Amino acid sequence: MRDKALKALLGEKWRTAAAQYGERLLEDPGDGIARSNRAVALYGAERWREAAKAFEDLLLSEGPASEVAPPALFSLGHCRLEMDDNRGSLEASALFLDLSNEDHPF
Repeated sequence: MRDKALKALLGEKWRTAAAQYGERLLEDPGDGIARSNRAVALYGAERWREAAKAFEDLLLSEGPASEVAPPALFSLGHCRLEMDDNRGSLEASALFLDLSNEDHPF
């Protein structure tokens, strides 16, 4: 299933990739790669609420010092903007900008 999920993600088959990574998470809730890639797939499918929740969960599990934090915050900011949550978008974007520096480039 790992190769199929990645193939769907790289082929921009967003819904398929989201479902397959969701299945992986059911089998192994600690799979950080599946969690991250599922969030990306939901984002690609323009499922903004689900993607925002997935990025929030990713940030909670991985922490603000992780490598996934800047791109997750950037994507979360865009999701919130699409959901007309301007304040939430600004907060996520400001955190993204704060983390995106020479020590933590995006």
